[in-house]
Amino acid sequence: MILVLTGLAFLIAFAGLAVAHRLATDPVWGAGYFLLIFVLEATAVSFQPLHVGIQLQPMDLATAVLMAIGLGRLLLQRPLLASSFLILVLLVISAHGLFTGIKSYGMKEACNEARQVFFTFATLTYAASFTIGRVDSLRLLRCVGYAGLGLLVLALFRWTAMFLHLSIAEAWAGVVGIKPYRVLTSDATFYMLEAGVVVTMMRAQLYRHYRLIACALLLGAIVMAHRSVWLAALVMALLLVAAQYRRLPVTWFAGGLLVTSALICVILVHGLSFSSSRAELQSATSTQTLDWRIKGYAALGSQAMEHSASETLLGQPFGSGYERIIDTRVVKDSPHNYFLQIFLRLGLLGVACFVTLYVLLLTHLRALLRLTSGSESVLLTCAAMAICQLTYAFGYGLAAEQGLLLGFGLGVMRGCFLYLGNGVDSSVGISHTPPGPVAPRLGWAMATQGSDDR
Repeated sequence: MILVLTGLAFLIAFAGLAVAHRLATDPVWGAGYFLLIFVLEATAVSFQPLHVGIQLQPMDLATAVLMAIGLGRLLLQRPLLASSFLILVLLVISAHGLFTGIKSYGMKEACNEARQVFFTFATLTYAASFTIGRVDSLRLLRCVGYAGLGLLVLALFRWTAMFLHLSIAEAWAGVVGIKPYRVLTSDATFYMLEAGVVVTMMRAQLYRHYRLIACALLLGAIVMAHRSVWLAALVMALLLVAAQYRRLPVTWFAGGLLVTSALICVILVHGLSFSSSRAELQSATSTQTLDWRIKGYAALGSQAMEHSASETLLGQPFGSGYERIIDTRVVKDSPHNYFLQIFLRLGLLGVACFVTLYVLLLTHLRALLRLTSGSESVLLTCAAMAICQLTYAFGYGLAAEQGLLLGFGLGVMRGCFLYLGNGVDSSVGISHTPPGPVAPRLGWAMATQGSDDR
C-alpha cells in the first residue's frame, strides 16, 4: 500500500512539474489554462471556496501559479525592459499595501479587497514576461476567440432557460447583483466583445466561417445591454474604421452600422422579452446610475484630499474600504472606476506606472504599424484592445482576463523588437537595422513582406 501511495505521489509530482514547465515555457498553455478556468467559473456561477483562514477560490490558485512563474521570468529577464520595470514597481507597491493592510485590518479584509488587483497584475506579469512571435500570437488569439465562443454558448443557454422558465435560471438570476436579463457580468460581456473583434480582425487566418462567429459575438455583447460595453464597442469601431478605412468595403461598414444602430434602437425603445421585468432596460437607458457613480467619485475624491503625503503617493492599505455617503446612504462598493481604485490603493505612483504601461504599448505599436504600413493585423488588434480597456476602465475595474490581454500586447511588442534587431531607437524603441538571427523563430512579417490579411 505504501508503495502504491508513493508511486501515485511520484506520478502527481511528475505531472505537476511537467505542466509547470509547459506553463513557464509556452504562453499559449498559460493563456489556455487561465481562460479555461475563467469560462468554467462563469459557467458554474460560484465554486465552493476552500477555507484556510480565508476563502480560496479556484481563480486564487490559478493566478497565484501564473504570478509565481511570471515574476520569476521577469526577474531573470535581460535586458529588463521599461514595461517590465513598471510592472515590478506595481507589484512592489501592491505587496506593500497588502502587508500593511493585513497588519492593520486583518488577513480576511485585506486579501478580499486585494483580490481584483492581484488577479489582474498576476496575469499581466505572466503574459508580459514572454517574447511572443507571430506563430504564438496567432495561437493566443485563437484561445481568446474560443473562450469568447464559450461565453456566447453560455449566454445562449441561459437566455433559453429563462425563455422556457426553467428552474435552473434562478441559479444565476442575482449573481453579483446583475439583473436577470443580463445573463453575463459586464466583465464577461466586455471580454466577449473583444473576442468578436479578434475574430473580425484575424478573419480567415484563424477561423472558418469567421463572419458568422464575429457577428454572433459582437451582437451578443450588445444585446447584454451594458452601457460601458456599448461605449467600448463604439470606440473600438471608430478606431478600427479609422485605421483601415481604405481597405474596409463601404457596403460592409454601412450595413454593419445600420444593423447595430437598429438593434440598439430596439433595445432602447421596445426592450426584449427574455425577462418579465424591464428593470434592466431602465437601468441601461436611465442616467441614475451615472449620477450615482459621479457622486461616488466626488465623495471618494474629497476623502482622498485628507490623505497623508505617503498615502497620496503609495495609496491606502488594502482593507481600508471604499465607504462613502451618496444621497444619505452609506455605500461600500468598489469605486466603479479603475483609475480611481488604483489611486486609492496604489497612490499617484501606481496610477503613473499603470498609465505609462499603456502609453508605452500604444506608442510602440503605432511605430510598428508604420513599419508594417498598417498591414499587421495582430498589432492593430492589440492596439484596439488596449484603447478599449482604457475606455472600459472609466466605468468598471479591469479583471484578470484584461491583464492577460494587456500582457499579451506587451509580449508581442517585445517580439517585434527582437525581430527588428538589437539596436533600439530611444525615441520610439524601434530598431531600423536588418532583422537579426531571431527573425525566423519569431516569424514576424514586416513591411518587406507585405500584408498578412487574406
